[in-house]
Amino acid sequence: MKFSTEIASCRNLKPMDMREFAEERSSLPARRLLDRFEQVARPNDGVEIVLFLFVAIAVRARWLPDRLNVAITADGNTSTKLDLIIDGGGGVRERMWRRYRFAVPIEEFEPAAIRMSKHAKTPFDFSFDHKRDGQRLSRIMMRMDRSVRAVTLPPARSVLSQSPQRLAPPPSVRLSHSLETEDIDSQW
Repeated sequence: MKFSTEIASCRNLKPMDMREFAEERSSLPARRLLDRFEQVARPNDGVEIVLFLFVAIAVRARWLPDRLNVAITADGNTSTKLDLIIDGGGGVRERMWRRYRFAVPIEEFEPAAIRMSKHAKTPFDFSFDHKRDGQRLSRIMMRMDRSVRAVTLPPARSVLSQSPQRLAPPPSVRLSHSLETEDIDSQW
């Protein structure tokens, strides 16, 4: 796994790398990665890779306390806000980490979000909101399906029986950086 400070561009990571960050024992590596993406994001530089991080967290992260919702909101014409929200059910929602601002327009996320929304195994329900004129995208909502956590995580073990070692070796890193169906499939 690359350290987040080594990443000079969003294109430095592949979809399979996101899985490694999500499978860590704590949320800190994934949070630092998102912090780094915020620092290095530039238009036309592959920022949509961050969506694969959210998929990996939803499907693989043992540290995720409940359902993850992601709000990707246009912040003017040249930047985008990201909010990660834990949905505990019963109307209880709280921000998982701080609000992120990426120096890229929301349209940079749209093609990957549309492809993911059509994928049969996606852990999220997607909605796309447009401004009143009906043309400019204003928000992408990713709402985690309630059944995902029950299906993707193994049964809970006693804290005393867990080894301090990693439960599984890290997956191999993919060599291609194509955000096509095979990359989406690799997250599930």
